[in-house]
Amino acid sequence: MPPDVPAGPTTSDRESATVDLDALAGAVTAALPALGATERRLALATYAQLSAGLPATADAVARRVGLPETEVANQLARLPTARHDAGAVVAFLGLQLAPTVHRIRFAGPEVATWCAWDTLFLPALVGRTAAITSRCPVTGTAITLELDPVSGIADLAPATARLTFLAAPAPYAGNLVASFCRFVHFVADEHAADAFLAKAAGNDGERLVTLRLEDGVELGRRTNARIFG
Repeated sequence: MPPDVPAGPTTSDRESATVDLDALAGAVTAALPALGATERRLALATYAQLSAGLPATADAVARRVGLPETEVANQLARLPTARHDAGAVVAFLGLQLAPTVHRIRFAGPEVATWCAWDTLFLPALVGRTAAITSRCPVTGTAITLELDPVSGIADLAPATARLTFLAAPAPYAGNLVASFCRFVHFVADEHAADAFLAKAAGNDGERLVTLRLEDGVELGRRTNARIFG
């Protein structure tokens, strides 16, 4: 973290310190649809395609996983959370080709994610450093960072940025964006975090917590381990 981060504990720092990341990772994993062994292989291959700015067609995924194209096509058609266009997967579990406010670039063209946290767990699954851009929903401040799967976060701006997150994610019911992703954002600082948490509580009855971005990366590591091994 750059040296200009405020030295004193902020509201968000205190909140983040009280969050049990292991328990939260378990809650996130339990809320998501379970993936079988073959589905996990297809999921990672789908992420690889989408991260390169390419639709995940059955033939492309089949080449990556070494399975018959017909079998892969049938599996992709049933892959939980996947969105399709002309028979190809164009969005899957947080990563998509169409633009959103959360933008991420690996080695190819810029793609997008469903929520801010997706940008923090996907680089480890894709195995590439990512340049990330988002925007605070409270202040409109642009938030940028680089995330290396090994060395972590670099060049975070503003350095005060935090991550909002659901304290108790609801089980998957067919629309992750509506039930989860709309609450999970980068915010500019602890004041924006407090305002966003208050709005979520008042308008939706949802309890949110705030995390340092490093804790968001660690939460992603623990969740990835549970889902993908």
